[in-house]
Amino acid sequence: MPKYTVVIFIGLVVIGAIVAWIGDALGARLGKQRASIFGLRPRQSARLVAVVIGALLPLIGLGVAMAGSEYARIAVLRLDRLLDRQKQLTGQVDDLQKNVEVQTRAARAAEDKAMQAQERARHLDAERVKLEGEVGQLQDRQAELRAKVQDLEGRVREAEQKVREAEQKLRESEQKLRDSEQKLKESETKLAEAKQKRKEVEEANIQLEEENEALTRRRNALNRRVAAARRHEADAKLELEGRRKELALAEQELADRKQELADLRDEFAAYREQQSEIAEVPALFNPGDELIRVVLSAEQTQDQLEAELWELLHLASPIAEAKGAPVGDNGRAIVAVAPVPRGAPSARVPEREVVRHVASELRRAGGREFVVLLQAFRRLSYEDRIPLEVRFLAVPNRLLFKEGEVLVAMRISANSSRAEVFEALWRLIADPEASQVRALARAKGMLPHPETGQYGSFTLADMCNAVDQILVLKGMVPVQIVAAQDTYTKGPLAVKIQVGEREGS
Repeated sequence: MPKYTVVIFIGLVVIGAIVAWIGDALGARLGKQRASIFGLRPRQSARLVAVVIGALLPLIGLGVAMAGSEYARIAVLRLDRLLDRQKQLTGQVDDLQKNVEVQTRAARAAEDKAMQAQERARHLDAERVKLEGEVGQLQDRQAELRAKVQDLEGRVREAEQKVREAEQKLRESEQKLRDSEQKLKESETKLAEAKQKRKEVEEANIQLEEENEALTRRRNALNRRVAAARRHEADAKLELEGRRKELALAEQELADRKQELADLRDEFAAYREQQSEIAEVPALFNPGDELIRVVLSAEQTQDQLEAELWELLHLASPIAEAKGAPVGDNGRAIVAVAPVPRGAPSARVPEREVVRHVASELRRAGGREFVVLLQAFRRLSYEDRIPLEVRFLAVPNRLLFKEGEVLVAMRISANSSRAEVFEALWRLIADPEASQVRALARAKGMLPHPETGQYGSFTLADMCNAVDQILVLKGMVPVQIVAAQDTYTKGPLAVKIQVGEREGS
């Protein structure tokens, strides 16, 4: 109750008591003096005074209340208009409630469409990953088939070379055979003409016959080798033809897969466009919104890491609940759904499996500190009556910048105005689009501030002091942005502005 109202009540009681006391005193005095009013008896005169005083009490109280309180004046003088205004506002509230119900049903329908679109997107992502894997396998298969084709072509060329060599040797053998036959004829002629050389001719004849048999055997062997080479050549050509057909089929399948991938990309682009339209509906959380981050050591047992992760879930739950996320059956306003073990079923994996998987992955990395974050996994709107789905994200907490390390450097003209110098320093450090400090921190893998999204923090006093130092100099002044302290992946990145000597007049 306001102090003013208490004072009014106390004042009314005091005034009423004073008026009652005055009336009683006045009546007593009239009674003692036996005075008469309007020709009445003294007792009746005293009663008349008491009645008048009693009638004046509420009028005096109401007058005091109206004099001291605007609400009392409104209640006495404008009560009818207030009641009419109340009826009018009540009607407007009813209309607004009906409009809210209509908008609520429309928002719920939009959220249902969003959930369906997200489910379709996950399915499309899985199909895209599967198709990309199949494309990679087909490309590997194509490369393997091309290598086999090249090997077979080389073998065919070797076989053709061997066939040519065998044919050349066969022609040489036939030529030698014809020469031997000619020599045999000459020997027979000489035998008829010179019998005295018969013995020598017979020996030569025997030798020639042996040579002829040897050449015949060699010719037959060469013929068999030529036939085998020709059969091998035919088999190689058949195998080459089969490989070419298989390669053509693989190339056709690859083209089909590429077409399917292009169709999926078009469908995914359409889904992205649909998501951008859905994103215009206000939400409590969007995917990627950060709830909390801590630094955990991987040099712990499995049970210790799991206990740390469960505690992180309990710490993040009040944050989500404060923003409007409802509490679920698990007693928390959040539920962990990712990451899940490889090969897990498509249905939701229990929280204990998610926590066990994250702890196992941290232990497998081993021997390092990790920044563990809890981020929103899916969009949560005002009308959703389910807990916020979150995921764990862990990155190594590495030393990115040492104290005093120069992050960026530039030169600023001291002849510029104060506003221009201030803007140049601001763009160098804190501009969301053009800041070189921000770009360097992101390239190093540093996490941004969870609330502001900034990377380089500084005080306005440091900025103003740096501007004053630059303006008192002349020419081009070198400026360096250095790390104010050792900075790790978790952040934050605090910077200092160092102003050097001028570089010219």
